[in-house]
Amino acid sequence: MKIKARDVVADIGGLAGAALLAYGAWLIYNPAGFIVMGLLLLAFAWLLGGVRDEPALPDEEQS
Repeated sequence: MKIKARDVVADIGGLAGAALLAYGAWLIYNPAGFIVMGLLLLAFAWLLGGVRDEPALPDEEQS
């Protein structure tokens, strides 16, 4: 599997956005930063869990 530069940039941008969102919430109210980051991590884990359910290789057709 080839990793594309566009995918890497999108991942880095997403991580930076999540960190800045949590940091901004933390600046307003300290515990809110932890709550926001926890929710973002839960959402990320849930999304990745859906990807894992897909088969790694397509099944070959049986004749």
